[in-house]
Parts: sequence; structure tokens; C-alpha cells
Amino acid sequence: MKNFRFILLLHSMLCINFTQVFSQNNVSDSLKLLLSNTNQDTVKVRILHDISCETLFSNQDTSIKYALKTISIASKNYNNTFKHTALCKSYQNIAICYSLRNSLDSAELMFRLSYSYAKLTKEAEQIVNASMNMAIISSQKGTPSKSLLWLDTALIYSDKLIKHKSLTAKTKIFTNKGAIYNQIGNYSEAISCALNAIRNSEENSESVALSNYITLGNAFFHVNDTVSSKLYYEKAERSARETQNYYIQSTALENLSAIHLRQKQYEKVLNFSNELIKLNKSKKAENKNGIVYVRLIEVYQKISKPQIAEKYLNLALDLATKNKDNALLLQVYSNGALFYLTERKLEKTLTFLEKAEPLAKSINDLEVLINTYTNFDEVYALKGNFELAYKYQKLHLQLKDSIENIEIKKNMLEMNIRFQTAEKEKENQKLAYENQL
Repeated sequence: MKNFRFILLLHSMLCINFTQVFSQNNVSDSLKLLLSNTNQDTVKVRILHDISCETLFSNQDTSIKYALKTISIASKNYNNTFKHTALCKSYQNIAICYSLRNSLDSAELMFRLSYSYAKLTKEAEQIVNASMNMAIISSQKGTPSKSLLWLDTALIYSDKLIKHKSLTAKTKIFTNKGAIYNQIGNYSEAISCALNAIRNSEENSESVALSNYITLGNAFFHVNDTVSSKLYYEKAERSARETQNYYIQSTALENLSAIHLRQKQYEKVLNFSNELIKLNKSKKAENKNGIVYVRLIEVYQKISKPQIAEKYLNLALDLATKNKDNALLLQVYSNGALFYLTERKLEKTLTFLEKAEPLAKSINDLEVLINTYTNFDEVYALKGNFELAYKYQKLHLQLKDSIENIEIKKNMLEMNIRFQTAEKEKENQKLAYENQL
């Protein structure tokens, strides 16, 4: 659904899963001093690893350098458990560095090495974390089916953890499975996973429940249950306001505005939109008001206040231009064209359409492009230029056929994902049985 946001938390798992390896203070100098004063390899490995963790986000070159030193020393250790744990975490650090640099192929290779050593440790916690990291990189590389399979692997090993850690792991797993199913359009599974995450998070984090409320709101909307959708978005907004979770609150307000706009409840749209504008201002995030302004163009036009609509059109245009935000700029051009077309200001309509067309092509927004061709067709028909009207009608029909073919391919991909998931479930059942032996 256009203009809806839901939250995919996979990337944040890098921090969630491995906070235990991140140093809290800048102590690299003291760590290096300790390193120079020890001859014990096990102590060296721990210090080198701590330095690698400490510099993970601030200096990836340094982090990789110390991770490689850790690997060099740990590889010679006779204690296999110690060696495999150190190698697992060191390759994980290198993988995160590559991921932060957007070198996803290299990151995937390092995460696979980390996973292979996690398996050798035979420690469930290491295997769960490594599996979730493989889910992260699979999601980053645009392969949701692989991501789901890795999360299923993590789910099986989470049963071997002690109760508290098992609940925490399952909460993260179901949260991210729900977000992925939401992303690929499998809304029934998204709902099931999000509800599972909430059940598991009752003894854990309210913030996890909040993100799942967003997933549920989005999923219920797409199965045409707007009552449940509103319920969960409202839950998310209330709880986020109480816990001062800005991102969840702004997402909930934005989605509530979009739902009420679809239902033509314009006063409620205005209320939620104004609340969101105030929230963004309070957080000094006025740059995020662009999509709100775009929505208000439509609302004020619908309630016959074109002057106010044009005011928000200019605000949105100024903001998009200032921030060089092409996605927002395209929405402004597209909605601005529709606004002026409705007002029968045809020259201004053409000005906006002529800017929208190349931008839509450059960022491959087919939905906006097809609307642009439709509006071109209507403008030229109103101006009596039927040759150009026919040209854009033809482009519209060609693009529509192309989009329908894309939808067919998408449906086939979703069927393939369901098949792979079913096959993996069979493997997981077998693995779960073997683990009980």
C-alpha cells in the first residue's frame, strides 16, 4: 500500500544479538597496554577481540586488523571450544565491517565462516546468533526466502537455550519473520509470527511488542480488516508515546493517517497529520514532514480548500528540493499534477507532469509513471490535442501490460518461497527429532 511504513528489524539485530561483545567505553589505549604486558595467548585473544569490537563502528580497518590478529593466535590454540568461539566471533566482526561498507558478498562469506565455527562450538547460543546473522545478510541481499530459512534454523536451536534466553531469541526471530512475511505479502504468516513474538516478549521488551503492533497493523490492513489494523496502530501509537519511542509513534501516526484517508475520514486525517507534524518538530525532524504535506494536499482539495492545498504543495516542494530527496520530489510532482488537473489549471499540470515523467523513469517508480501517462492523456484531450492524448494512452496501456507481467512473476516467486519454506520445515522437523535423541 502506497505511503505505508512497516518496520524490518533484521539489520538492527547486529546490535541486538551481539551487545555482549561491544565495549562500552573508549579504552583501546588501556587495552593495547594490557596487550603489550601479557604473554598468555588466551588473554591476548580476548584483548584483541575487545579492541576489534570497540572499533567496529568507528574504524572498520582497525576492527578487521585486530579480528585477523585474533584469528591468527586463536587458530593455534589446542582448546577447541575456546578456538572455535574466538574464530566464530572474529569472523562475525569482519562480516559486520563488510556489511557496514555495503560489501555484501564479502560479508556473506565471513558470516558463513562464523556460522561454521559456531556449529563446531556446539553451543546453541552461538548457533542461534550466527543463524540470525545469516538471516540479516540474506535480507540485505534481497533474498527473503533464504532469510526465513535461516531464522527457522535459529528457532530450532533457541529451544536449547535456558528459558529467559530462549524467550528473548524467539521474540527476535518471530519479530523478524513477521516483518519479512509482511514485506513479501504473506500477511497471514506475518500476523501469526507477530502474535507469537508478542507472546514471547511479555516478560521482555515493550519495544519489541511495539514493532509487532506495526507489523500487525500493516498485515490486517492488507487482508481488509481495517478494524484490527486501526486497533494495532492505535496500540502502537499509545505505547510509543508513553515510552517516548519516536520512530514507532511517527510510523503509527503516518499509517493511521493513510487508513483514514482511504476511508475518506478527512477530519481524522487532519488530526493525525497535525500531530505528526508537531512530533517531528519536537524531535527536530521537520525534514520528515514531506510525505505529510503531500497527504494534506489531497485532503484539503477534497474538502474544497484549494488555497491551503497549494500552500502544502509549495511546502513539500521546497522541502524535497532543499533535501535533494528524489522520492519525495516525485510524489510532489505527481500529486501536484493531479491537484492542478483537478483545478483545471492545465499549463501548471503539464509543468509538473513533464518533471514527474523522467524522474519516475530514473527511480523506476512504475506506479507513478503509469499515473503520469494517464494524466498526460487527460490533459491533452482537454486541450484538444488528440494525437498526443493517444500517444500517452498507448504508453499507459503498454506499461500496464508490463506491470501485470511483473505481478505474475512476483506471484510465482511467492509460490516458490512457500514451497521452499515447506521443504525447510520438513528438514527442521527432522533436525528437531535428531536433537532429541
